[in-house]
Amino acid sequence: MTTTHPPSAQARIAQLRRTFLDQLPARLEQAQDLLARLSQEEPAAAREAAVALHRLFHSLKGSGRSFGFVQLGATAAQGEVWLTAHLENQAAVPPPDLLAILGDYLKLIAQQVEELLNLSGSRSSGEPAIAARREQSPAATGERLVYLCHDDRALLEHQAKQMECCGYSVRVFTDPGLLREAVDARWPEALVMEIAFPHGTRAGLAMLTAIETELGRSPPLILLSGQDDFDTRLLAVRHGSLAFCRADVDVMELVAILDKLPPPQEPEPFRILIIDDEPEVAAYHGIILEEAGMLTRQLGDPARVLETLHEFPCDMILMDMYMPLCNGGELARLIRQVPEFAGLPIVFLSGETDHKKQISAMRVGAEGFLTKPVSHEDLIVAVAIRAERMRTLRSLMRAKEEAERANKAKTDFLSFMSHELRSPLNGVIGFCQLLELDPVEPLTPSQKESVAQIMASGDHLLELINGLLDMARIEAGKVIPEMEVLNPASIMQHCLSMTTPLARKRFVSVTFISQETPFPCIYADPLRLKQILINLLSNAVKYNRKGGYITVTHRATREGLLEISIADTGLGIPKDRWDQVFKPFHRLGAEKIGIEGSGIGLNITKTLVEAMGGHIGFNSEPEKGSRFWVTFPIVDHPPSKEIQ
Repeated sequence: MTTTHPPSAQARIAQLRRTFLDQLPARLEQAQDLLARLSQEEPAAAREAAVALHRLFHSLKGSGRSFGFVQLGATAAQGEVWLTAHLENQAAVPPPDLLAILGDYLKLIAQQVEELLNLSGSRSSGEPAIAARREQSPAATGERLVYLCHDDRALLEHQAKQMECCGYSVRVFTDPGLLREAVDARWPEALVMEIAFPHGTRAGLAMLTAIETELGRSPPLILLSGQDDFDTRLLAVRHGSLAFCRADVDVMELVAILDKLPPPQEPEPFRILIIDDEPEVAAYHGIILEEAGMLTRQLGDPARVLETLHEFPCDMILMDMYMPLCNGGELARLIRQVPEFAGLPIVFLSGETDHKKQISAMRVGAEGFLTKPVSHEDLIVAVAIRAERMRTLRSLMRAKEEAERANKAKTDFLSFMSHELRSPLNGVIGFCQLLELDPVEPLTPSQKESVAQIMASGDHLLELINGLLDMARIEAGKVIPEMEVLNPASIMQHCLSMTTPLARKRFVSVTFISQETPFPCIYADPLRLKQILINLLSNAVKYNRKGGYITVTHRATREGLLEISIADTGLGIPKDRWDQVFKPFHRLGAEKIGIEGSGIGLNITKTLVEAMGGHIGFNSEPEKGSRFWVTFPIVDHPPSKEIQ
């Protein structure tokens, strides 16, 4: 008994390539016939011939590239571009120069076909180049290859050295032609290019377009420019840039962008479930999608749909509308009622041509309706778009879940550590106080100084821990303001009395200018308001100069707000750092001059102010000081109680 084995994938591909080559002479004859019909006087016939010739060029482009005939595909792509422009112009009859251009492309294709047929016994001319590119791909070697392109070679080499220190392999180019050859030989992980390259022209961008046209893709692109306006950024977007930076971008910022790019790798094929009670039809559409690089599963029995979805997690369902057991609408509703499949894209593929019935079927939540017979290209595009959207949605959901888990873990850790550290720290501070006040064995001056230093450091550390605990509680949503109508006068006096001793110790004067003006009532949490004001006053003391001043004022604005303002004569904040003021753990250089703090106080303050419906703002000038203010809506009701 002779056992026959199915042909290998390589053998089937070889047979398909041979069949494609054998069909090329007939397709060229068809193209020449269509070109002759393009010159006819009758507009409808010329238009029909243009559409058909466009489709033929497009088919040669796609098939040529698929089978590894790169030059043939590139020539057909150029013909397609010219015909696309003609069809978009809605011209009745093509101009003579277009006919000449198309004729030249067909002659070039005929020469390429003849060469391919002569070489058909061996590997095609395009195939070795493809194999070489795959063998030399950075993804295969783990190398992070980046091409860096602009005119200034000295700057290029300097940037390249810095990027190489960060683990990248960098090649520099000042010539677009050399860049094109490099991309053809080795595919980079990213291409960083100045828009005006080279010498103020856009030849580099033209080269990118040529690469995309010939190879069907372009490297991940980061564009640089000396101009940062809407038109320049739009140009970058239109050329597919993943990021846009100024030409003088810091190399470390550029490296940070590159680090976020995913490593080059072959994307996972889309997984498509095809539900159709006719196995031959399902298999036919499966072959089309598999030829486009997708994985498919065919299902003829709708009753097994849920079982199959668990066995074969898919990106999309392609479903017939009419089946013996149930119709497509019923099956779609059944799938949608399972939570894990509620967002799974469903597209109907049916011979139904009644528009009302198609709309009715889509009302169950389907994403599209394709009418049989559907062209291969339309089927592939319709499926790929929806499957890609599903992949993106899943990726975003996973990223969100991971971020939420990480944030919760961080909050739990901060809360746990804050609680665990506070008890022993309070013990250290308590024993220091006992030593300082012990009348039986009084400390020597040297010992008192050491104990005072321990207590000061302990108080500072306790302040940091309390701040972290507050931040953890806020992020966990455990800090909910207990709002009431109140008059802030006594709260302000209490905060001033608490801050004044610290101010005197630092020789800072505190003045409350509007203390004789009555405070209007506001709606706030008295405990959190006290925390806000003490934090702002403490900062005004800490960041002030010796012998400086703090001025506290309040006023009712025309907008019906109470504004409480705290101004100091301290260091001030440079304008280029204003955007960091309320960010956690940003101390704006204060750590370099020995001022204690954690960098989270203002972040907590801003969060508490906004949680109570208020607003916080500031202005500052270096060496002259800063003014912070908070505003809360004024209410007409009297306070529910006096807050002490």
